Amino acid sequence: MCSSMLFTLHTFFFFSLLIPPLFLAFPFFFFFFFFFFFFFFFFSFLRSLMVIRCKRPCLTPIFIIYSKDIFFLL
Repeated sequence: MCSSMLFTLHTFFFFSLLIPPLFLAFPFFFFFFFFFFFFFFFFSFLRSLMVIRCKRPCLTPIFIIYSKDIFFLL
């Protein structure tokens, strides 16, 4: 009885130390991943549009590769 009680107190103390840093770090990771995916899809979409308007043949394969990546991810 006493050992299970100590185990419960120990886990509660451990999680009480662990939870506040997670709450502090959550907004940072949320905004980081949000902006990362937003800018990735936004610039990938712009590159896929530039495939149609690109006049330089040297850059066209790069844009075509990125446009294929968009369709693969979507």
